[in-house]
Amino acid sequence: MNGTPFWFGAEDRRLFGWLHEPDGSARGGVVACYPVGYEHLLAYSTFVALADELADAGFVVLRFDYDGTGDSVGNDYEADRVSAWQASIRQSIEFVRALTGEPVSLVGMRLGATLAAAAAAEREDIRAVVLWDPCISGRSFIRESKMLHIVGVGADEHPIDDGAFEAAGHVFTKDTVDALSAVDLTAIPDALAPHVLALIRSDRPFNSKAKAHIDATNDVTWDDALGQSELVDELSLLNNQIPFQAIARIVEWLSSHCPTDAAKAIPRVGRPTTAVIDEVDGRNVIERPVRLGPYGLFGILTELDNDDRRGPTIVCLNYGTAHHIGPSRLWVELARAWAARGLRVLRLDLSGIGDSPARPGQPAQRAYQPDAFDDVVDVLTHLNPADSHDGVLIGVCSGAYLSIDVAALHGVRGVYAINANLRFEPSDLLENSVDAKRAAPPSRSVIRRASASGLGAAIKDRIPPLAWHLLDRLHIHPAPTHVLERIAERGIDTFLGYGIDSDLEMLTRRSKYALRGLERRPNFHLEVVDGMDHLLMLRRHRRQLAETLTTHLVAKYATLPGLPSGASARLSPTNPGGRR
Repeated sequence: MNGTPFWFGAEDRRLFGWLHEPDGSARGGVVACYPVGYEHLLAYSTFVALADELADAGFVVLRFDYDGTGDSVGNDYEADRVSAWQASIRQSIEFVRALTGEPVSLVGMRLGATLAAAAAAEREDIRAVVLWDPCISGRSFIRESKMLHIVGVGADEHPIDDGAFEAAGHVFTKDTVDALSAVDLTAIPDALAPHVLALIRSDRPFNSKAKAHIDATNDVTWDDALGQSELVDELSLLNNQIPFQAIARIVEWLSSHCPTDAAKAIPRVGRPTTAVIDEVDGRNVIERPVRLGPYGLFGILTELDNDDRRGPTIVCLNYGTAHHIGPSRLWVELARAWAARGLRVLRLDLSGIGDSPARPGQPAQRAYQPDAFDDVVDVLTHLNPADSHDGVLIGVCSGAYLSIDVAALHGVRGVYAINANLRFEPSDLLENSVDAKRAAPPSRSVIRRASASGLGAAIKDRIPPLAWHLLDRLHIHPAPTHVLERIAERGIDTFLGYGIDSDLEMLTRRSKYALRGLERRPNFHLEVVDGMDHLLMLRRHRRQLAETLTTHLVAKYATLPGLPSGASARLSPTNPGGRR
């Protein structure tokens, strides 16, 4: 990865971006426009790969987070979201245009392609546009997003009733819905650019009216969006695949329209690496990108400026292969809220995920990596060389599992594990690898084989808690609470959060008696958020969880226990944008 993170745009409304530059002269500039909503998470690593490939081919590439998304300032609840996204594209074009002195090319995916098309039609300095699996309109995006939510989460029993809707963890207010309804490829009257590449999925029919309109106003090359179903139709963030064939096609096509004989040197200048996110009683909440440990793992550090009363650093971990913003951008919102209370927060990408490089020989884009244990220890050591245990780990799903492993084997001040699947057994644990750093004991192979059968699974669901307790005491099948008892014995503050789901049901059934003992310990807390789904997709559950996490963390670690009187309402994770 050769990108450089930085802030740009208005000083009071910073956008976060990555600039990927070629080693030598540049043949042109490219602005990469992410999809919006959950598809942003799915496509993030694809855009990292695309930017790297384009930079290797001689392009200057800017990928950026729209206003109120990713690491940029703002949130879903503010007014004029669509206008703000469009303004973010314009600012990005102006930045690259000023840097290269040449017309700019745009690459956009899904709604990002639709927004990029509208931006391109407004200008005369766009050389080429790539429409990568574009949404025909904002209305079609809304319709597909609602369907995605139903498929991935299910119908909400308590939907938002003010004209807004929630889709897979992202809220679209009534104002945003109304503005999206006016976005339409068929309503763009002018040519987008001298050259247009449209990558369309062969497994889904493309709107004939839109195709005819784009053809009538542009010189279009139509091609297959190869690998798109493997990228955006896999919702788990564990198995979605980067479509390298489509990336290669884009690089080849853009290169054909930007010959190397026009290449020119690009000035290398310093760019802002620190942004003021908010002001709290005369003190600034700031963020800065950092590289940590021997492999240069990427993270963003949020804290009060010039704060010399720090407690332990709160480290927020990846879940699945999602990058460092957390589930539904929760880590961003919490980091900014907690920094206003005097906490120092790092949202981290583990090796091979998001913007962190893979370790030598390590596959990229894979959760539950055994190397992730060393990643966290390296980062804790980098943050506090004098005491690498002086940290608090927070994770969801795979990040929760990892935080428990590190707490049990290395030791930290606190661990906050949300929806941890304590019955999961990674492959390196099952293989009895001597290098495996796992706190949970493996089950016996005969038990695993029996459990894998349909009959075995049915029987397990009928075994009463007392029988599970006896199986554990006889060392036949270890209880999942062993690792929690190990943490508690070290005196580590331990918070477990669950919805009422299979993970919690498994924990209470298989470890009923051990769990009772743990709950009597003052440093152990089990929080149940009724109905909370595994990846915190619903706003009301995130708010409830955020309130509880904030209460616990502020009471134990904050240097400014109360919310300062000047803190902005938009920093509150329980009241983003002043809405309730």
